[in-house]
Amino acid sequence: MSGNNNIEKSGTRPDLHPDSIAEGERIFLRPMTENDCGLIVEWRNREELRRWYVYKEPFTQEGQLKYYREQVLTGKVFHYMVCLKQEPETAIGCAVFTHYEPENNTIEYGNFIGADGMRGMGLGEDITRTSLSYAFRHFGVTRVTGRIISENIVSRTSASRGGLCHEQTIRGVECSDGTVVSMELYAARPDTVARTRKQPDVPLFRI
Repeated sequence: MSGNNNIEKSGTRPDLHPDSIAEGERIFLRPMTENDCGLIVEWRNREELRRWYVYKEPFTQEGQLKYYREQVLTGKVFHYMVCLKQEPETAIGCAVFTHYEPENNTIEYGNFIGADGMRGMGLGEDITRTSLSYAFRHFGVTRVTGRIISENIVSRTSASRGGLCHEQTIRGVECSDGTVVSMELYAARPDTVARTRKQPDVPLFRI
């Protein structure tokens, strides 16, 4: 399976972006393109985002283009842009799948919101639920995992409400700048995502 090939359409309405592959209540996902590289560089170089990543080094246009051509286009990474339904041409963040292991039916997932004024609106839950549903349907996996720095309470909350369930704490993770953090490992199955639709305020629980 290659990065932008074999894309599954979601049957979205014609007023949405023609490349939409999955839609939630307020957002939809479309494949990343080379034209998105500059925006991603801008977002990831903001301190309010960088602080929540193990990789702390500045992003560059050259580096992001290399990532797109060598990782996304080759199908090593599946990178999607998150867009608002009410403003379909405007991306507000990213949803990314890595470490796809079809032999083990697993894939790793992460997301972020980079656009100004879009955080704190409850969109993270919608992004997570939409992305997880897409992963189970499109990749055919039975388990999706994600790792979040322990102090990132906002992301942990949206992850659990979107269907990711807490499994364990990973201590002593060294960041690229030499600092050490703890991370929380989350995982989801198809039934945990379905459960959140019926009970939006579901607390953290183990699987």
